[in-house]
Amino acid sequence: MRTIQNLRNGSRLAIAAAVIFLASCETRQSAKQRQETSVTAHSVAAPDTAASIRPATDRPEQLELLAAGDSIGPRPLEASRVGTAQLRAELAEEQTTADTIAGRFLVVKSLSETPRILYRASQHDTVWTELDGLLDHYEHGDQQADVQIRQMNLDGKGRPEVLINFYSAIYGSGGGSTYASDYVFDISSSPPQLLLQASTRFIMEAFPAYAAMHGDTLEADQVEEGFKRSIKLQGHQVLVSPIKAEGRDPESSWREELTQLPAGRYRYQSGRMFRVRE
Repeated sequence: MRTIQNLRNGSRLAIAAAVIFLASCETRQSAKQRQETSVTAHSVAAPDTAASIRPATDRPEQLELLAAGDSIGPRPLEASRVGTAQLRAELAEEQTTADTIAGRFLVVKSLSETPRILYRASQHDTVWTELDGLLDHYEHGDQQADVQIRQMNLDGKGRPEVLINFYSAIYGSGGGSTYASDYVFDISSSPPQLLLQASTRFIMEAFPAYAAMHGDTLEADQVEEGFKRSIKLQGHQVLVSPIKAEGRDPESSWREELTQLPAGRYRYQSGRMFRVRE
C-alpha cells in the first residue's frame, strides 16, 4: 500500500502534467491567432470526414420514435464555459488531478468530490465547455470513481457523438456497492444534447474475510449480487443489452435501480433518437 507521502507526490505530478498540458494549449492558440491575423485571406478548415453510411438492406429498418423522458432524448443539457487560466488555478489545488482523453476531453477529479467533465471543439481551443451537473447523482462520498469516454459518428454527419461511462464504488468494513451510468451526447451544437441516459449497474459486494470473522462462509456466487447491463456504440447504432442478474439471490427491488430502457438497437437520425424494432 502506498504511503500518504507517495500519494501526495503522485498527485503533485498529475497536477503539474495537467498544468503543462493546459499551458501548451494556450501557447498553441496564441500562435495560431497571430498567424491568422498576419494574412488577409483566411483559410476555411475542412470539416470532419463523415463516417460512411452502410447501404440499405433489402428489408428496411423499422424505427420506433421514443418520447423524451428520464432515459431517452435528445434534450439540452446545461453547460458552462471555462477558460484555461481558471482551470490552471483549480488544478493547482491539493488533491486535484486531471486526465485528458483524445486531446479534447478533460476529466477533473478532486478529493471526495464528483468528477467534472469538460470538452473543447478542437485540440487547439483554450476555452472548454463543462457538462454541468452530469454526475450529481453520485455525490455521496464515493471512494472510487472512473470515467471512460468513447466516440462514434452515429448519424454520419459532422463530429462524432460521445459515450461517457461513469463507474463508482463505496465500501465499508464488511462490503460495499458499485454503480455505473452511461450517457450518450451530441456535442456538435450549443447547448450539448443528451441523447440517452441509463443507470447500468447496481451490485452489492460482501467481503469473505469479514464474513468469516463473524462465523459466516460466503460461496463464490454470494460475494457479488445485483444487476447490470451494458451500453455500447457499434457502427451507427447504440446497443442496449438486457438486464442481467449477478450472484445467487439478488433482491428483486435492486433491479429497479437500473434504467428500464428497452433492450435493443437505437439510432440517431435527423436530430432524433429512435429504437430499431426487430
